[in-house]
Amino acid sequence: MRIGILANIHKHESESLVRKLIKWILDQGHKPLLWEDLAFLDSYGGLTLAEDKFRQETDVVVAIGGDGTILAAARAVGLQGVPILGVNLGTLGFLAEIVPDNLFMAMQKVLDGSYDIDERMLVKARIGKRGKWEYALNDLVIDKGGFSRVIGLHVRISGHFVGSYTADGLIISTPTGSTAYSLSAGGPIVNPKMKALIATPICPHSLAVRPLIIDTDELLTIQVYSDHEIATLTIDGQIGRRLRSGDVVTATMADRTVKLVRVDSKSFYEILRTKLKWGIKPAVED
Repeated sequence: MRIGILANIHKHESESLVRKLIKWILDQGHKPLLWEDLAFLDSYGGLTLAEDKFRQETDVVVAIGGDGTILAAARAVGLQGVPILGVNLGTLGFLAEIVPDNLFMAMQKVLDGSYDIDERMLVKARIGKRGKWEYALNDLVIDKGGFSRVIGLHVRISGHFVGSYTADGLIISTPTGSTAYSLSAGGPIVNPKMKALIATPICPHSLAVRPLIIDTDELLTIQVYSDHEIATLTIDGQIGRRLRSGDVVTATMADRTVKLVRVDSKSFYEILRTKLKWGIKPAVED
């Protein structure tokens, strides 16, 4: 098996973990392949591949870091259908289910074929009618950019006018991203097995403006108006596109999915309870 490795090199544990993983994979008689940013860890030589070859030649990718690293991996290889196993070196992390202490046990399950594939829907968006479609696993965010001023958002769903918002912005989230920025902005938590889009306003200047859950067959269009002429479309918190006043952003469910490797039997609700500390009794003071 050809096992790709992609890591956030800014996490303090990542370098040593990548080195250990390379050796472990070789010891098992399989081939590790490194994303080009990790070339400095290639002490064996010949393990590093450029971006295009990396996506073509890997059977599964281990993404070491946190949810942001998995989002980067989804953009790098996930759109081509390469399964991703996430290793969490961060704190919260809903996407990366494996901690470093369990990595090699999880990897053995991958080699044995004892794992499940969790397919997650994507949202896609473009600016204007001829813009390039861009894909997000978590969310798309239209916001006011670097200015402390609100923007206007004229929202339509499948051609039907929904309303005009004055707000700091709008989050268009997948169920996977419902536990990310959308949750912080007051959006609902949606089971990632569902197919839906969530439109969550950011600090709207009206209490009547509430989050909407939208069917995936619908086409969401948002026209942006801004006195300072500049707003921003951000894809998965990692890619930014400038919006001018009057620009129209179109968003809908993509016809692709991202495959996440699952070796743990924990349910989504157990993960929620653990990560969000639901039902944990507070310490009793003496």
